[in-house]
Amino acid sequence: MRIVSEDRRCYVEIGPTDQGYDICDLKAHVDHGHGEFSARSSAVALLKLAEFVDTFDAFIANRELVPRLEGVYDTYLSFRARGNEVWLEFSVGAADCYGTHNLTGQFKVEQERLGQYLSEFRKLIIAAY
Repeated sequence: MRIVSEDRRCYVEIGPTDQGYDICDLKAHVDHGHGEFSARSSAVALLKLAEFVDTFDAFIANRELVPRLEGVYDTYLSFRARGNEVWLEFSVGAADCYGTHNLTGQFKVEQERLGQYLSEFRKLIIAAY
């Protein structure tokens, strides 16, 4: 699944791997015009995916909630309402012998796509089991 910014210049992409339960491939790309940043972590374990999906489902109607999907290496995806806008805040993390490395950022998403994202997150639950 790919979560795309409203201006189509940024995205976060979550995909399955063959590594088993709740492990995903996570990519992020941010293009600000004057700079581009990308990250990929190919073995991110997601934590409490089903609970996140329940909160995200409720968030579509109740923007006071802040659904947050966490993973290893300080990885997270968090949806937040700001006035009439919805923003995705994210961190894509990976670790090696030198420590943990993260790309963090945020971008505005199209609210009309929240239902589609919910459907895609539900598919991730099915793929995890």
